[in-house]
Amino acid sequence: MKLDRRNFIKLGALGGGTLALPNPLKLAEKERKPWNRQQARTLRKFRNPKPTTCGLCENGCGLISYREGDRIVMLHGNPDHPVSQGKICARAYGQLDRLYDPDRVLNPKVRDGERGSGKWRDISWAEAYKIIAEKIAPYSRNGGAGLALLQGRQELLSDHLLDLFPQALAVEESSSQRLKTLRRQLYGVTGCRRDFANSRMILNFAADPYIRGDALLSDIRELALGRNENGAHLITVAARLNNTGGRSDSWIPLAPEDYGNFARALAYSLLDQKLFNAKALTEQGLKVSELKNMLQPYAPERIAPALGIKAEEISSLAQSLATRQPAMAIYDEELLLSPDGWHSAAAVELLNLMLGALGRPGGLYYYSEENGLAASVNHLESQKERQRVSLDWFANWILESGNKPVVISYVSNPAYTTFSGKYPHALWRNEYKIPFHLAIDTYLSETSLFADLILPAATELETWAVSDRPLGQSRRVLSLRQPVSRLTDEILLLRQAKAKNLDLFSEKREPVENSRDFNQIVLELKETLLGNGPETAPRVAAWLEDKISQPAFTTAGISWNKLLQDGFQTYQRNEEPASLRLSVTSAKFAAFDEKPRPEGADSFTLIPYSWHVIDNLTANSKYLAEFRHDNPLWIHPARAARLGISEGEEVRVESATATILAKAWISEAIHPQCVAIALGLGHTGLGRVARAQTIAESDPMTRSLLIHKPIHFTPFSFRLRSWDKVEPVWWHEKGNGVDIRRIFKSDADSHVAGMTVVDTTVRIRKQGGKV
Repeated sequence: MKLDRRNFIKLGALGGGTLALPNPLKLAEKERKPWNRQQARTLRKFRNPKPTTCGLCENGCGLISYREGDRIVMLHGNPDHPVSQGKICARAYGQLDRLYDPDRVLNPKVRDGERGSGKWRDISWAEAYKIIAEKIAPYSRNGGAGLALLQGRQELLSDHLLDLFPQALAVEESSSQRLKTLRRQLYGVTGCRRDFANSRMILNFAADPYIRGDALLSDIRELALGRNENGAHLITVAARLNNTGGRSDSWIPLAPEDYGNFARALAYSLLDQKLFNAKALTEQGLKVSELKNMLQPYAPERIAPALGIKAEEISSLAQSLATRQPAMAIYDEELLLSPDGWHSAAAVELLNLMLGALGRPGGLYYYSEENGLAASVNHLESQKERQRVSLDWFANWILESGNKPVVISYVSNPAYTTFSGKYPHALWRNEYKIPFHLAIDTYLSETSLFADLILPAATELETWAVSDRPLGQSRRVLSLRQPVSRLTDEILLLRQAKAKNLDLFSEKREPVENSRDFNQIVLELKETLLGNGPETAPRVAAWLEDKISQPAFTTAGISWNKLLQDGFQTYQRNEEPASLRLSVTSAKFAAFDEKPRPEGADSFTLIPYSWHVIDNLTANSKYLAEFRHDNPLWIHPARAARLGISEGEEVRVESATATILAKAWISEAIHPQCVAIALGLGHTGLGRVARAQTIAESDPMTRSLLIHKPIHFTPFSFRLRSWDKVEPVWWHEKGNGVDIRRIFKSDADSHVAGMTVVDTTVRIRKQGGKV
């Protein structure tokens, strides 16, 4: 078209008309069908959506599953759920990998050879319960004495399993267990909500809320609101420049052994400049003169040279914390793993107390996790005061004592996840130490490989649970996790018509093949130990419906049918805030167990850190493994040069216990006195993806990726299919990283019963050669 004056005017008019049209994105949003009326794009068939709640962390994000036929094809965030508001993290998608994983255990198995030989025989559930009755019933009659219950995660009926064995040793495997134990000792409660949205300054001690945590999505959204709309400053104090540190206004690199001293120096500066919240200290019975005398050795001018920063920087930061109110200081499990981590965390809590950050907007809200309605279902009064020990403590206890407990474990993997030295497998192979091991698991993990009997556990998309979270202003949300996977076969329903009370026309979903909901196993185990048949046990759905029909729920307006339909319900809970009992004295905030710093050119403090996407539950998820399949050793360029280490070179990491080989990653994002390596990799069990092995031969979804071109045509040839010989799981050639826990040995914590500490001092030496 010739661009003359006339055509130019036409184009201008057309452009102006286009600008006047409604926004096409907003039109699409307006015309889009709601989540419960979605159809497949190609077939236009109804996708059978079903709401549920993500079960892979404690945030409790709302999910919508979409199914075509008998297969879930898509997971979306529930846009109506008040916690996640339609957003989900990558970890949530890992549930589909777990659901359709070809490496899942789908039938009860009994050992058919030496422990650890990998020889198994599939048996029926009836046979499995017969073995359980023979092996476990004698311990049940003695109240569970001589029995150890290892629970890798909390489920609907976890407390009910403990209640079956009142004298059994309760062992928990949780990344936040130490954190909750600390809160319980300091405040008498375990729940904590961080009000990032209303804060104006956040001092972060090695936490990484942008990339991990039990409230990941909630924290990210709150941080974005606080920083973008409230102008909140974020300062990160950490030896490693983590994801949150990279997004902070400034990063203060300190060695882990200095975290507590830095917090104490800030506390002293607040006292010295009279910038503290006097009311908060008075309410807790802490005297200013006593605190100042105790913190005198940490005055900025005294401690700054050892920290490697200027005293003026400490005083300036203290002034900023006092003037940019409200302000708070945060930390997570990484700080508790650092040298003297327990008392470093207590020093950070003292800082929060002096800033007046407890129980007010823009600060920290500590609350009882047992105040919500879900607690009446998930928790039993008889188990609230029960002593629980950590998995590391349990491993040490067995190794060092002559006790021979029978073990029942649920998705617990101590042979991998404990800091139990170089040969953890030897313990679980030993029939003298562990005469019988019943594993309830989804995979043949490093630990369940040595079990005597395995019961196949269902995944999160096949099981029932309820969770409860505060929303602020006395509002809470009750979320339901319900099976969304496989519809029960109609013929099976007809066969079980009498047992199901002729309930043929209601939609039912059951776990895949012979796997079962852990909660259903607990109900059946109870009947078995009572001498009844497992078939007499109620169904989990009926049991849960009965609980939610009780007056406490109906009074709050909670309806079972509404929960099934929407996946959640909000309710009002007018309750007094948790009465915090800061059960500490001034002396408890002082430094204890001062250890000498690593000395020598090859000595370092190792920082074992974790990722949100990969842990014992998700390590075999093939798409999550695309994010993280290797864990190189972080080392500062100056220290690497002194040791003659170059990028990608193999190095020896030596502790007092053992040695591993790792690939060097040279970066200025690590403190010169430290090295860092990620946890969660280096598996020898759990599945082929976790072990970096090829899976296309057994996984239909991966195998379909091998069809490179549906039609291949050239002038000289014609083929309908051209197979790509390259395995889609490409990292199997690179390996699956290293398991750093094998070089450490945990010791009992002298300050906290049932917990352990780890000395993370290591020596780094050049091995030579690229890996």
